[in-house]
Order: sequence, then structure tokens, then C-alpha cells
Amino acid sequence: MSYAEAIVAVISDADRSKVQTWFERKGFQTIPMRMGMLITGDQEVFRQLATANSEDVSVGVGRDVSLSIPADLADAVSSITIRRTPSIDG
Repeated sequence: MSYAEAIVAVISDADRSKVQTWFERKGFQTIPMRMGMLITGDQEVFRQLATANSEDVSVGVGRDVSLSIPADLADAVSSITIRRTPSIDG
């Protein structure tokens, strides 16, 4: 099973617990960060999130991928970015 992670930027005055609960119910693990949270999960969970937003995402292909913000989180999240997988070659 292959895992991925993304940075979720939470709007400063938003309810972080609402955002955390939303992602955990979708099958992600969450780790609080100063700017929001890191979400982690297997690639299938990320694909389901992208499919729900009609996006074609290939996780870990060497480029950052910005996902659309789900309507349920539009008032609390400013961005969701799957970071590219780093490589030894740079």
C-alpha cells in the first residue's frame, strides 16, 4: 500500500476541529501544524477525494498537486496541496 500526504491550509479564524473531523471521517490521519494540518492516508483515499471533486490526480508523480476545496470546508480551508514525492536526484 502506498501512502501520500498533503498540507491543508486552514483559515486563521476557522474551526480547526471541524476540518480535522471532516478529514478523519473520510479516512485520513491528521497531524496539527501551525498553518493548518498535515493529512496522510493511502493513495486510494486521496484518489477518492480528488474524484469527488472531479479531479484527475496521480499522487507522487514528481509534482505538487492542488486539490479543489470540498464545499463542506469552503469557509475553513484556503488550500489543499499534495506535495511531490522528493527524490534523491532532486
